[in-house]
Amino acid sequence: NHFIEEQIANEKKKKELELEVLMGQINPHFLYNTLENIVWKSNEAGYPDIGRVAASLGRLYRLSIGNGDILVSLRQEVEHMMAYITIQKNRYKERVKFELTADLERIREYSIIKLTLQPIVENCFMYAIEGINRVLKIRVDIQTRQDILLIRVADNGCGLTKEQLAGVRKQIATGQVYRDGGRKKGRRGAGIGIYSVKERIAIYTGLKDSIRIQSRPDSGTIVTIKIPQIPFEDKNNQ
Repeated sequence: NHFIEEQIANEKKKKELELEVLMGQINPHFLYNTLENIVWKSNEAGYPDIGRVAASLGRLYRLSIGNGDILVSLRQEVEHMMAYITIQKNRYKERVKFELTADLERIREYSIIKLTLQPIVENCFMYAIEGINRVLKIRVDIQTRQDILLIRVADNGCGLTKEQLAGVRKQIATGQVYRDGGRKKGRRGAGIGIYSVKERIAIYTGLKDSIRIQSRPDSGTIVTIKIPQIPFEDKNNQ
């Protein structure tokens, strides 16, 4: 009975996620056209930086929606992440440096659950940069090990105290919003974003312990994700 109830709950979550994707596809052309107009107008007015941000936002949105697939190629997911980083780099300029280590040809071979990388990197920009007087360095490393994709997102930001780390780990495990010093972290907070990634990995692969987070005050944070390898050509069957 427990197994059947768990399967029913997983199917319900899958349907909810699929519905979210479908809802996100409603008439996206208006946004695309508007962004294209912004790109054209900004270049005409001599503000190419604005045009680049608008173009990156359009690409970010287009890749987010795609054709409704939950699984996308790992290369496409990397492109989505890079579009987000381009937008943030325009804001922070030289305050942030980013490095990607991956075999871009090899990652063509694999699928990944959509919106796995960007929420993790987003936390670096939202939280790691707070209160530091040095350049924030963000590094994403993607490796293949036997039948596992291993993804590591590391930064040298402000880091977390033991208490904060325990709270974020609990939030990742349960989805409950972590309160730090009486200040409520929103649903897009560090733990909630990672919780969403972890839950989607669990639903679609069965791997429940897919994310690990380590952090030290003023030393930075490392988030490690492990995902079963899914060959890209077999994604529909999977």
